[in-house]
Amino acid sequence: MKSKSGFSMIEIVISLIILAVGFFPVYNLFRQGSAGTANTVQETVATNYASDLINFCKDLRYTQLKDVGNIQDDTPYSDSQFQTIIDQYRQDPNASEEANTELKIPNIDEEEAILYKRTITFTDFPLPTKQNPGFWQRIWQKIKDAIGVGGREEQERRNYVPSYKVTVKVQFPKGNGKLDENESKNDEVTFYTIIMD
Repeated sequence: MKSKSGFSMIEIVISLIILAVGFFPVYNLFRQGSAGTANTVQETVATNYASDLINFCKDLRYTQLKDVGNIQDDTPYSDSQFQTIIDQYRQDPNASEEANTELKIPNIDEEEAILYKRTITFTDFPLPTKQNPGFWQRIWQKIKDAIGVGGREEQERRNYVPSYKVTVKVQFPKGNGKLDENESKNDEVTFYTIIMD
């Protein structure tokens, strides 16, 4: 009489372990791929939020923001704080007709506020200051003026255009989470533009 052979429980367990070890890298590849896709989508949305605000800023004027907005240099403003500045700018009696119409910055959707944090920073480029030259520097300057060669500082003053460098940063979480309070753990996109007269 022939005996029937089959797999023992130990053989089945060993084969399952080998299969699991073989499929783990494949699973990891899919998991990282989906996290990367989610990150790409969030980065695209963050880029759109940054470019919306940059495009809005291109219609503003340096002088009116400087005189009316009370902007503090290198201070990151949130959307609501920047809207307050814009409202002051809009109410300026010397503002142009366009400025006196209602200006609303393009906001981040309320539901997406847990994923995106946008800030705007202004850096003023001040008029280069004239330095007090010493005796020999004054003599040298008179010689240069006599032969028609202007100094570098004077050239900078002539070429000066009052302007702000505008920096818009939009933070978004890495992967599928919410914004981390520790900002260094978030990803961000940064856009720049210049506001002048």
